[in-house]
Amino acid sequence: MNTDGTQTQCLRIRAHHFPNLREYALDGVRLHFDESWGYTMAFARAHDAVLEAIVSDPARRVRVEAGLDDICECGVCPNRKPHCAAPALAETDRRAAARFGGVVGQEYAAQDLVALATRPVLDLGEVDLKSGERMKVRLVSPPAPEYAERLGHFLAHKPDWAVRKIRKQLNGDYGKECVDKFFVGEIDGRLAGHVWYGYAVAGSGTANFGEVYTAPEHRRKGVADELIRFLVEDFHASPARLALCTAGEVATRIYAKHGFRTVVPDANRGPLILPKRRFGNSFAESADAYYRPGQPVSVVPGSIKHRHDIDCMLRFTHILRRGTDAESRLRGVGFTGASLADRVGPAWHVPNYMDACFQVDDGRGFLTIAALPEGRAAGWAFVLRRESPLEAGSYTFDFELHPTYLAAAPQLIRDTLEMATTKGITDIFAWCAASPSAKTEVLTANGFAETARVPGYCRGGDGAACDMVVMRSSHPAPRIG
Repeated sequence: MNTDGTQTQCLRIRAHHFPNLREYALDGVRLHFDESWGYTMAFARAHDAVLEAIVSDPARRVRVEAGLDDICECGVCPNRKPHCAAPALAETDRRAAARFGGVVGQEYAAQDLVALATRPVLDLGEVDLKSGERMKVRLVSPPAPEYAERLGHFLAHKPDWAVRKIRKQLNGDYGKECVDKFFVGEIDGRLAGHVWYGYAVAGSGTANFGEVYTAPEHRRKGVADELIRFLVEDFHASPARLALCTAGEVATRIYAKHGFRTVVPDANRGPLILPKRRFGNSFAESADAYYRPGQPVSVVPGSIKHRHDIDCMLRFTHILRRGTDAESRLRGVGFTGASLADRVGPAWHVPNYMDACFQVDDGRGFLTIAALPEGRAAGWAFVLRRESPLEAGSYTFDFELHPTYLAAAPQLIRDTLEMATTKGITDIFAWCAASPSAKTEVLTANGFAETARVPGYCRGGDGAACDMVVMRSSHPAPRIG
């Protein structure tokens, strides 16, 4: 139990007997545990339900009468001997025995728990709604292609990019790099509500929360409230450090009951953060720690695992720098967001990192990350080809960095161009407003040259007309120094 009342390492606070984390690793089970943090809270619920079912069967019960001398001495697990040596245990854990009155399932061993842990869908229990109806709550963990179809239809009103993401997640396309958890509510076998959150495997701990939806016929019954309650409980038992999302005014009031806070102080809507206190009490505090100066930067290929760090963490920091009050900071925040403030031309049509990942999936280019330690990202760049057949051989380049790490721009530009060279990509264009000139200057110094100019095409920061500059890479870019 943490000082803030949350539970983080389930293995320390629960009565598990088989398998422990090491045995999970040996069995290749990955859905419902984390090697550092232990069982997920959702799996713990399902685990207890199975254990209670076994205990209720007289044919599978055994009385446990063990002293401390019988406890495993490996120092890692709370299990009875010969726990660490037995390939398939019939022994049990004294803590579980104590919790269930000294009666536990004699056969509750690898075959039972591993079978449970590999299920893509866990039943978390039933809850009473305000209407008096009972709702079954389930956790769906990819790959679960049957839910890709069901949720794809249920959430068909969402933007095309969101439905595509959900289908790819549930089909398991991102399973090696991302942990995605879909909490669904079902009434009489039909979907009533849904909420999702996810974070990167071995990433920064930045989670994204969203896709909240309640079927129209089940609204005002508390469906979303119950699903968010399950999600928040699971989040606090996960390795994620904070969860970020966006919300309207009504949704913000619902989320606030579960610990969410607005990213922009004094706002009544907009970006939200669900923090864990030991990682910061506000978004500003968390962002200061995330982007603290002096961290080493390396340029690495970008992938879906970096999405939450770019589309949430980095984008929300841009929002905080806009305006002087809550309303001015929130103005213009949406799918495109504040990240596009200095993009023009074809580059503007790459609205965010998720869209860029889709373009990479479609074979239209690649992404790079200005990586910081511990899975964090100071920024990113893209080299993407337009869809028009007449532009098939030309690629668009642009980049984005947190202000603290603008000095990494030359490294990001040059390393990205070198990656392009290794991929056989030679015609790369960048599109910039002539004012302010900092962007054109850093591009000129690191492999690009002006090739065209459109007079008066853009509006500068002061509202005055300025030129749009078209730049073309000359690479391999010459190294300076």
